[in-house]
Amino acid sequence: MIHRIAAEDLILQRSASQLDDSCSIASSFTLQDRVEAIQQSSEEFHEMVKKEMREKGIDRSQAMDLVRLQRLIDVCDTKENTALYLLQDWNYEPQVCRFLRLLCSSGVNLKDVVDFLHNTPLHIAATKNFISLAKFLIDSYPYMLMAINGQSELPVETAIRHSQDDVAAFLIRRMDHRRVRNLFKAKKERKAAISLVKLTEEFRMQKTILAVLDCLISPRWPHPPCLPSDIVPCLSWEHLHDKPTHFHVTYDILESDVNGRFPDDPDYEYTPKSFYYNLTKHFQQDLNKEILNHVVIKLLTERKWEKYAAFWFRVRFVNYLVFLVALSASFMSAATSDDPLDYKSAPGRKSLEILLSLMTFWFIIDEISELKREPLAYVKDYFNYLDLSGYFLIAATFVFRYPGGDAQWIFGSLAIMINFVGIFKYSVGDRYIGLYIKCLGMVIYKDIPRFLVVFTIILLAFSISFYIALKAGDHDLGRQVDALGSEFALCKNGVGCVMLAGLKTWLEGSSVVRSLPTAGYSWLGALLAIFFMMSVVIILLNVLIAQLSLTYEMVQEESLLSFSVLRMQSVATIEWQSRFKYWNLRKKYYVPGEIKSREEVEEMMKQYRESTNPTSPTAYEKWHVQEPSKVHVFYEGPIEHKNLFTPVLKETGSLRH
Repeated sequence: MIHRIAAEDLILQRSASQLDDSCSIASSFTLQDRVEAIQQSSEEFHEMVKKEMREKGIDRSQAMDLVRLQRLIDVCDTKENTALYLLQDWNYEPQVCRFLRLLCSSGVNLKDVVDFLHNTPLHIAATKNFISLAKFLIDSYPYMLMAINGQSELPVETAIRHSQDDVAAFLIRRMDHRRVRNLFKAKKERKAAISLVKLTEEFRMQKTILAVLDCLISPRWPHPPCLPSDIVPCLSWEHLHDKPTHFHVTYDILESDVNGRFPDDPDYEYTPKSFYYNLTKHFQQDLNKEILNHVVIKLLTERKWEKYAAFWFRVRFVNYLVFLVALSASFMSAATSDDPLDYKSAPGRKSLEILLSLMTFWFIIDEISELKREPLAYVKDYFNYLDLSGYFLIAATFVFRYPGGDAQWIFGSLAIMINFVGIFKYSVGDRYIGLYIKCLGMVIYKDIPRFLVVFTIILLAFSISFYIALKAGDHDLGRQVDALGSEFALCKNGVGCVMLAGLKTWLEGSSVVRSLPTAGYSWLGALLAIFFMMSVVIILLNVLIAQLSLTYEMVQEESLLSFSVLRMQSVATIEWQSRFKYWNLRKKYYVPGEIKSREEVEEMMKQYRESTNPTSPTAYEKWHVQEPSKVHVFYEGPIEHKNLFTPVLKETGSLRH
């Protein structure tokens, strides 16, 4: 069904205060006048359309636009007022673009069209997120890109202030990258026009963030030597290479504080939550592959990791190893002694338990600090509950040791198991082990629960039906239940014994009964046993193995992204812990930028292009139904308005989407 747009839908409704504003063009006529200007149901309108078609030889749609536009001009008095009215009050972008093109072709100069706040047409387009209109205005009036309004704002600043992500990203890509970086830099006593820290705090303008990251890489071309002609002639420009030899990667605005000041500035605020910290926090909820795999982010993470994060991460890892050694030695010593409270026979155990208690208390304090830093993210992370349970189980073991009993050994056994599992959180230190652990965890998370659901349904159905079917062959249920393959001492005459036998069939691949003929089962019981073994051993187990292999292939890319996020999280955590004025790792190792070779950047760009724009569907895409992907369109305008990084990456992939 074709959706027809009514005349009232094309007009932006205004409040009473706005309509009463004498400075507004819309206050010069009523809503009825506006509706009549574009109404096409009257006979007069169709006659005027036919007349335009005959006189100018144009098609019907163009003639209708001319008639509508002429009606608007009659209502607004002048063409300039009509243009301003379309920009302010029209909410159908394609029609606004068509009407403004017609006005420009009739002699209207849009550079003279401003509202009472001195907003240019590009400012108004940025406010309303009109990308097509912004493209038309920049093509026709390039100076508008750097024009300011009455509030001394550029169009891109207006777009960001109104949270218009699409048009803000478009305008940034049309600006020179040096001007873009200046927007996020503080100048002497003045704060930065735009705070990159605040921009990433809510993480709503992801396209804008990606466009800003694109502006942080600048190509460097070699310059020919210019020596006296009697020594060696100057090289011709024709002999210069088209490709740059190096790239300069800028980090300064990424390390800026909330005011746009850099770490080497005396007025720099030692804020713990930087641009990098905010990105890491949001990546835990939304894996934006375009930003996460961006060349600048990967280079910055690699530099931070190599300079200081890797060292402090290893210190934390060694600290946890000492904790596990003390935990194991203390509990094993207590388990081998006749009286766990007798410290005279083993004096070293008392020192171990004191060390273990202090380290456990330190880890609990660290968890409380994490909870205070990011309470919502901490509560949503299930692994934090695992860590806390391990620490509190250690405390419970010491508490229940004094009254005696078996509770201390139960808590101690669980504490050993859970705290040893906690060492996997340090797997991010090694790339290969970390990726393997992430893949293994995702495979277990994705496939095992689904398998257990199906297996549980089949096991329950078989256990109950098989137990009832035993009555058909022999009324002595005890003798028949004893003939099951289950040898558990806890299994008494009941349906639980049948379930344990079925569980053993899955784990060991053995028969659910020892012998069908000697057990005296009826034909129904034998049929149910055969059906159960066929369903579990032959079908479910083989399907599980195949599904595990397929899932392992599918989650490799997702595991790589998760591993990158975990490494960024480790770096951000270490930076947050060194947030003090006299111990600040971000300030100590700060550099404004660094030079990278063309080969290194090309290799990273190739990986970036493959990760964000895959050429062939992956196994996961073949297995699951895919949603329609979004097509990102960008405009290739004049070279003076492009990002300088764009034209030099035609062979290695562009950062623009």
